Amino acid sequence: MECRIGFVGAGSVARALARAASARGWPVCFYDIDRERAGEAASQYGGLSFSSLQGLAAESEAIVVAVPGPAAGGVMVEAARSSRPGTLVVDTATFKRGVVAAARGMPPGVLAALTHPLFGGRASRPEKHYVAVMPFPGREGVVEAERLYREMGFNTIRLRSWEEHDRLAGYSIGLVYALAEALYAALESGGLDLDSPLPSTTYRVLGMLAQSVLSDSPDLRGEILSNPSTREAAASLASALMEVARGAGPRGR
Repeated sequence: MECRIGFVGAGSVARALARAASARGWPVCFYDIDRERAGEAASQYGGLSFSSLQGLAAESEAIVVAVPGPAAGGVMVEAARSSRPGTLVVDTATFKRGVVAAARGMPPGVLAALTHPLFGGRASRPEKHYVAVMPFPGREGVVEAERLYREMGFNTIRLRSWEEHDRLAGYSIGLVYALAEALYAALESGGLDLDSPLPSTTYRVLGMLAQSVLSDSPDLRGEILSNPSTREAAASLASALMEVARGAGPRGR
């Protein structure tokens, strides 16, 4: 069976994408360093699991590298080297700087793009969710990547460059993670926890956001918080909070 999409990594993001693809009757395949997890995912979505990345890459029309950001670029290169000419290779990392630096060694003839599913593993209805798509520098493939996600039912947002994406992600994702960590630390320093304050409507919303962030793995949170784009956004937040602490009045609408 030829794989319409081969997933490298069988975690929550890969499974959310595979759910959408298999709902359209597409054959999906998985490779994961945890072979049991790959087999589980393949069984769940009626696909195949492969014992090697090379085997998966050779049988896939498109390859989605859904592994942690620090490893994604190198895996893209390895997948591309084992794929057929014209195969599309994309990542799903939260930030792209490191991916681009590590993946420049992909061979000629491989289509590549940078993509960022803007949802977690519990996403069910593709039409309610978005995927950011941007060019991989010096490569064709962004049009094909956008088409792939749209055919799965997702909405897409086309960005001009990974630099634009990372700056936006620093605020829309990194800042949220920084805020959740800061809220937890502030409550802890006051002898409180996330369930302690008065349950006002606004606090309950903020508390749910913090709980969602803090339920992610320490590795993922660390990756997001240590990114330069997150640090830039967090510095802006810290400056704004200091103004409030000094007595600044309300801003915005």
